[in-house]
Amino acid sequence: GNSREFPIVEEYLFVVTAARSPPLAEIIVSLDVTPALASPTALRVIAPLGFNFTETCYGPGESQYISECVPGQPTPSGRSTAELTVRGAPAVGLQGAARGILVRVQSPSQTPVAREWFIEGIDV
Repeated sequence: GNSREFPIVEEYLFVVTAARSPPLAEIIVSLDVTPALASPTALRVIAPLGFNFTETCYGPGESQYISECVPGQPTPSGRSTAELTVRGAPAVGLQGAARGILVRVQSPSQTPVAREWFIEGIDV
């Protein structure tokens, strides 16, 4: 018929933790991601307003899941984004639980009202 095609959205299990988050400091954030059915070849992470991904937002150390982290364009509301490339992409996507993905961010001067982080699985 005349129906429009649209991408199916699936929910990921997504947990964000930081050992500490003092104001105006570079901090390490740990991401745990479990995609549902799809195997994304990249992950777009959206931080709360005021947090900024550093130029080298990957690490410290090596990750068995991610090969690169690049800061992206901010969202229309001003939230910082970063794109994490899955190790082995584009031939291989993320399958199953990926725990302890470390990224570097600059914390804001004060805790934002909306503290939610978001993640989007994409194919490159």
